[in-house]
Amino acid sequence: TYAGIDLLPQHFSLDGFLYDPNPSPDLIWIYRGLTLALLLMGMIGGIAFYIYRINGRLGYALQQSRQAEIELRKLSIAIDQSPVSVVITDLDTVIQYVNPRFTQVTGYTAAEAIGRKPHILNSGLTPKTVFKEMWIALNQGAFWTGEFINRRKNGDVYYEEACISPVTNADGRATHYVAVKLDITQRKQVEEALRISEERHRLLADNATDVIWTMNLEGRFTYISPSVAKLRGYSAAEVMQQSIDQALTPESAETALKGLGDLIKAVQTGQPLPDFRGELEQPCKDGSTVWTEATVTAMYNAAGEFKGLLGITRDITERRQMQEALREQAIRDPLTGLFNRGYLDETLPRELHRCRRNGEPLAVAMLDLDHFKRFNDNHGHRAGDSVLRAVSDLLNRSLRGGDIACRYGGEELTVVMPNSSLTAAGVRLEKLRQAVTELQVPCEEGELPAITVSIGVASAKLAETEAAALLNRADAALYQAKARGRNCIVNSEEADP
Repeated sequence: TYAGIDLLPQHFSLDGFLYDPNPSPDLIWIYRGLTLALLLMGMIGGIAFYIYRINGRLGYALQQSRQAEIELRKLSIAIDQSPVSVVITDLDTVIQYVNPRFTQVTGYTAAEAIGRKPHILNSGLTPKTVFKEMWIALNQGAFWTGEFINRRKNGDVYYEEACISPVTNADGRATHYVAVKLDITQRKQVEEALRISEERHRLLADNATDVIWTMNLEGRFTYISPSVAKLRGYSAAEVMQQSIDQALTPESAETALKGLGDLIKAVQTGQPLPDFRGELEQPCKDGSTVWTEATVTAMYNAAGEFKGLLGITRDITERRQMQEALREQAIRDPLTGLFNRGYLDETLPRELHRCRRNGEPLAVAMLDLDHFKRFNDNHGHRAGDSVLRAVSDLLNRSLRGGDIACRYGGEELTVVMPNSSLTAAGVRLEKLRQAVTELQVPCEEGELPAITVSIGVASAKLAETEAAALLNRADAALYQAKARGRNCIVNSEEADP
């Protein structure tokens, strides 16, 4: 013991000296430790959950950012390829961006325009009130639409239809202006030509060149002015012997007889007679026809009794030709001279219906110029335009009378071939494909590289009514042609599923 070795005094009690023989365990420290451990685990779990949510939010934000980037890229491509000019300026109207169409219209490159103000286009011909109205609208935060008479870099005057709007930030404050402008010079020229034409016709009418005539309810002429000889080549006496069927082409005679029937019905029922005004085609003595505008009113005597019809016929051939020219302009692609996409959408369903009704085949081909982007990138857009025109001219020369060639979009062309089987269409298209490879298109450097086309062709199915489905099959065949190495033809029946 400790006492035996003189480390403790004799008779020293060892009870409780080194340990308690009957210990009472103190659990409070255990409880506290466990509580602290649980708290630490809860904190760690909370932090982990918080990190998990943050990661989720970051992932969602990243996904949204990527989607926004994709949409922004789409918007950028759309603006760059837009057929209208797009200009963005700061609040001091200093140009910060112009799209390629702006350069095509004005002649100023982006480098020449950026940093300058739009007054570089000012011709001095736009009325000052136009600019005043524009700034009133923009300063109020509203958009403005109107027309400018501007001047290109080369000095040519041109007309623009513009829509200008302020661009605002999240606080609603304007930071920029954006202008979308359409070159309407050609339309203005046609409108002016039409105005001059109509004014000329009014002057002619004032000088009694219109044909004045009267008719009874039996549809027989009772008077014809001598000016009819200038209009149709017939003398007044000859026309007096003509019936409505003889004085008008069949379709116009049907229109006139319907109008006459309405007048007769009104007379018989005692109702006021409606005026008639319509465009009618009349045969001439030399075998040609002339388009006229006829205005017909009722004649009454002093007693208010109906005495007959009074008509004035005016030559509108030139106006009709102008209208046809306007329609032609509306349905033609200005670069290639081919019909445009709108005309295709209007015509293909009609042709599909006609061929189905007559039991005739119908084929549709989609053509795409191979590696067209290289022509633009390596030789400039003028060279690319020259290639498109050359191929389009060749396509026009290769068409049959009933075929329809359209510019579908970009470098993609469409040919509608009524009464042509898939086999016959393939033979003709193969000749076209070979002819394209032989085209020689000059450029500033001398001559452009060889041109090739990929072609997909499809034929209408029995009882097919959807033009879009037919186009989709031709387009799918076109993609197969490209996948097979380009410069070839694939028909929809041999295309891979």
